Amino acid sequence: SSRFKCDDDDTSHGFSVAAGETLTVFAKVYNEHSHLYFHSFYLETPAYYEASLASAYVEGSPPALYHAIVMGCLLFSLLFMSFLGWWFKEKNFLYYVMYIAGALLYLLPKTNSTYSYAGKLVFYVMPYYLQVSEGLQYVFYAAYVAFGASLVNAFAYRKLSVYIKTVIALFLLYAISITAYQFATHTYVLPSAGFVFIRLLTYVFCIVAGVWTVVQVKSPLKQFFLLASVIFIGFSAWAAVSNVYRSADSKPFFYITPMVALKTAVLLDSIVFAAALGYKMYLTEKEKRRHFQSYIQQLEVNEQLVRNMNVQLEQTVAERTAELEALS
Repeated sequence: SSRFKCDDDDTSHGFSVAAGETLTVFAKVYNEHSHLYFHSFYLETPAYYEASLASAYVEGSPPALYHAIVMGCLLFSLLFMSFLGWWFKEKNFLYYVMYIAGALLYLLPKTNSTYSYAGKLVFYVMPYYLQVSEGLQYVFYAAYVAFGASLVNAFAYRKLSVYIKTVIALFLLYAISITAYQFATHTYVLPSAGFVFIRLLTYVFCIVAGVWTVVQVKSPLKQFFLLASVIFIGFSAWAAVSNVYRSADSKPFFYITPMVALKTAVLLDSIVFAAALGYKMYLTEKEKRRHFQSYIQQLEVNEQLVRNMNVQLEQTVAERTAELEALS
């Protein structure tokens, strides 16, 4: 009816009804297999509605602000490193940009605030995002592994290179397969048992790759790789078990939500990796200066050799000339 006033705040649809007026409401769910999207109906006064909006804004502002900070830092890093990669033509920057792009795409809808453009975007893309988020996360993991291996030049070691490339291929194959499966079966939420098993298997692959790289690879950037791996695996493990910890104690003394843990891990890793790239560029420039100085020194040595040879030649010519004059 045109008399109904609908308020679209991207999370609910409300309408006002006059006293004594009746109506029939029809609701449409997204997916009958999932039980993820549900509709509830309740009555509230205008004063309670305004108070609930204010309360939701106060509670949602800190997480939304942190989300905005993380997204802003990652976006700046993506643009800046893309420029540096184009300028220096370094493959490491390409892998880093892929890693940051994957993190941005995966974390963008991870906000519970409806008072931002990202929050509004969540409302429209969430049904589709849930079907690609698992595959997208493993594309992000593959880019992470590729960048870490490229950073310390792990691909130069044959057996380690084969293992890392196999892990990357498995991550990408799983990403494609699970995305195709979710779209084909209209699945939004994966079974918890399979989800946990895949995550544990992923951690095992990554830990083996990290330990193998630290033990075998000889690189001045290995400490950056080790620090980033510890941060990522530690925060990811906390994100996996935090809900269990919260369920055991409804009001724990210390608690970080899984999304905050994951965002923090990505943010700290991006800082560590940016520092590692900067240090690698410093080492590359230092090596270039060393080769240039060696080249200059070699030119000076060659010039001195030519000068000595010319002096010796002049002496030889003078001596030979003197002998010829004496004979004549």
